[in-house]
Amino acid sequence: MPADATIEFKMHYPASGLATSDTSYMGVYLHKEKPEYELESMVLLNLRIRIPAADPDNMDLARRTVDKDILVYSLLPHAHFRGKASEFVARYPDGSEEKILSVPRYDFNGQTTYTLNEPKLLRAGTQIGHRTWWDNSARNPANPHATRVVPWGEQSWAEMLFGAIRYRVVGAGEAEQIAASSSEE
Repeated sequence: MPADATIEFKMHYPASGLATSDTSYMGVYLHKEKPEYELESMVLLNLRIRIPAADPDNMDLARRTVDKDILVYSLLPHAHFRGKASEFVARYPDGSEEKILSVPRYDFNGQTTYTLNEPKLLRAGTQIGHRTWWDNSARNPANPHATRVVPWGEQSWAEMLFGAIRYRVVGAGEAEQIAASSSEE
């Protein structure tokens, strides 16, 4: 991180009508040696979602194609109160598909980053799809407005289809070594 870098927090707060203070903080751990690999983040989002009123099972998706061989370490699905399920699927250049992560009972209050037991190699040309399902019906006790069409938005009364992937780019020749060691297991 450069000496003049800025770290920015983007907090989501529900409006309560009361004056309050924020006590968020961040810890920074500095290491004497540079890490072996640089991790990067990829975001999959769909800003055009519109969840119909009273729909108990609406689904939409976001896709991205990787242009380099990458090794995926973790995935984060994110939605708000209507989110009910989420998954990440890899569609390989040969047309085959593999589900990388399935969260069949998504919970806004328990959202988390899912770290893979073994990092997943995705070759250049692989398309990653992130699907989210929402329950915008009155049967969803967390739903603040079952009678409204719900758009994308940062506030909790709106919704999100947002996924984050932590990965590193794989060096030349390294992908073959990783693939070979994976097939031996």
